Amino acid sequence: MVENDNIYYCTDFSCDSCTHIKSNVMPKFHCHDGYEIFFLESGPHCFITEDRILNMSTYDVALFKPYQNHRSKNKFPYKRTCIYFTDKFMEQYFKSFAVDTLMLCFEQNIISLGEDPFREVMQLISKIKTEDLEKHDNRIFLYLAEILHILYENRFKSPIKINDNRTNITKIINFICNNYNKINSIDDIAEQFYLSKYHLCRMFKEKTGFTLVNYINSVRIQNACEKLLNSNEAVTEIAIECGFNSCAYFCHVFKRSTGYTPNDFRTIYEPTPRHQLR
Repeated sequence: MVENDNIYYCTDFSCDSCTHIKSNVMPKFHCHDGYEIFFLESGPHCFITEDRILNMSTYDVALFKPYQNHRSKNKFPYKRTCIYFTDKFMEQYFKSFAVDTLMLCFEQNIISLGEDPFREVMQLISKIKTEDLEKHDNRIFLYLAEILHILYENRFKSPIKINDNRTNITKIINFICNNYNKINSIDDIAEQFYLSKYHLCRMFKEKTGFTLVNYINSVRIQNACEKLLNSNEAVTEIAIECGFNSCAYFCHVFKRSTGYTPNDFRTIYEPTPRHQLR
């Protein structure tokens, strides 16, 4: 996996495990150009996504679609395993209708498996780690399909966990995600929630680790990425639709966030006809 500022560009398939013994607070959002499945083997964990704050417990699984912004904010030790894969990998082995069915589990952000299904998944991951991706007869795709099936079968067992202590922040995040292209200033948000601008900025930074301006721009850039890859609109039109008053400023923020100009990003990562960001 290659990192370019806040976008991680996936190889067709990869899997890794790690243990964090200290706090792990990502300073900014990141996303992947493929799918990520995050398996929490032990410890609590917290994710901030585009529109909510999620708490995870042992045996929970987080799922992220391509270009879905997320960020870890964790103060406690934890152990995790992650699987990353692309549409290209799936299309090598499955027909489109089969891919669509297998990917239904990604309609949930978090799935609580429970101990027995989680152990079954980890056994499949252990088998994946013994396979050689370079060999044409590897069975990684079979094990991955089994994992996706288990996740699908357990997708409704537990509701998404939202930190109750951050209800106001969650509402603010939702407001930004629903109105990112209409917000002209921080005052617009402060008035919506009857807060002073100073208190709003301080509270948001304290709870999420982001300044409001950085978060708003992050949401705008994510939506701009989707429009660049899924429409023929001009860069200027996309800039305006995503809430930027200046195309020059949009291009500056976009390159700072992705490492590419909007036109270069569109040229390099334009999807195949089947691929759609969901």
